[in-house]
Parts: sequence; structure tokens; C-alpha cells
Amino acid sequence: MAAEKNLDKNANEGEGSRSGARQYDDGATRHAKAGESDRAARQAARDLDDPATKRDLAQAEKVGRERTKEEDRLLREPAATRPKSGDHGPGGR
Repeated sequence: MAAEKNLDKNANEGEGSRSGARQYDDGATRHAKAGESDRAARQAARDLDDPATKRDLAQAEKVGRERTKEEDRLLREPAATRPKSGDHGPGGR
């Protein structure tokens, strides 16, 4: 019987984990009640005013955009040349 309870505790809950959502909600509530949100927001605002942080964020955004361009050819192709929805090309899927 103990083994069954252990399996249930570790069982896959499928999409939309209730226990995970509960843990997140509990943590977010504790964080908000502790006043950490206001302190963290003030610190983030100070950090964003720092020139080195601004430079780092701009560089990170540039890298992210470049990766997107490389990975998503649909950003560069005109709509007329894009595959139609459900069309998986030669060989299908």
C-alpha cells in the first residue's frame, strides 16, 4: 500500500500539473506577502539605469534576434512562398 501511495505522489499529472501550480502559487504568495516584490522592483529599476547593464541587455537582445532569424526562415520568406497550413512538403509527415 505504501508503494502505491509513493507511485501516486510521483505520477505524471499530465499537462497542467496541479501540484506544480499549487507550489508556484504558494511561493508567489509568500514572496508578495514578504514585501520582496517591491524591493526586487526597486533593485531592477536601479540595475536598468546602469550603463553596463544596458549594454549587456542590448547585446543579449541582438544575439536572440539573430538566432531567431537563423532558425525561422518564415521571417524572411514572402507569404506566397510559405507552405500552406497542414502542408508538410514532400513525403508528408
